[in-house]
Amino acid sequence: MVKSAIYRGTLVHSRSVPKEHIFRYRVCFYLIDLDEASKLDNEIRLFSHEKRNVTSLRASDHLGDNNLSLRKNVESLIQQNGVTPPGGRIELLTNLRVLGYLFNPISFFYIYNLHDELTHVIAEVHNTFGERWSYFLTARKKPEQEKQRHHVETTVSKQLHVSPFFSMKQNYSFSLSLPAKTVYARIDVQEEGEKVFGSVLAGKREPLTSTSLLHSLLSYPLMP
Repeated sequence: MVKSAIYRGTLVHSRSVPKEHIFRYRVCFYLIDLDEASKLDNEIRLFSHEKRNVTSLRASDHLGDNNLSLRKNVESLIQQNGVTPPGGRIELLTNLRVLGYLFNPISFFYIYNLHDELTHVIAEVHNTFGERWSYFLTARKKPEQEKQRHHVETTVSKQLHVSPFFSMKQNYSFSLSLPAKTVYARIDVQEEGEKVFGSVLAGKREPLTSTSLLHSLLSYPLMP
């Protein structure tokens, strides 16, 4: 059974400077198990891995060496952060390239160990200048009896200029859930202890098939 999926939901942006403004968008986004990329290439008519198609997934659109696979690039980044790759599956939550076009402000790599436990998340941020930066986030470890809403809750300092409205003297606060029946990803931007921007991505899961992919392309034709 294919583990990869499509999520349909909403993206909300809320900004408090230079003035208050809230945007809400209907979106679809994709969860790709990196070990399934070649299988999806063979089974999903409108999807290709490292080849042209209506939709495609390419290593060159993400972190690391374009000549290596996405999995090897993720494992290399894990090692660069002083951690041994845990050896389990790696899932990528992202927008796919559509008819050659791609706009992907942020993607998430969910990294699991051999017991299928989430250990880390890589949040890969892109700006409109073609630059990118990967934030290496550690998953929370909590007692089994304690209810855990978010599997990642952490704050990091901003390392990449993204918006002309904001300076580099900011922090990102991440609240992320596991991609399961639903997915939730919240990022709050803080400056001098005050929240100046927030984004929430939330959606419901359905299997990735040729039919569901076609439906998404017809329902969200302008996603890129």
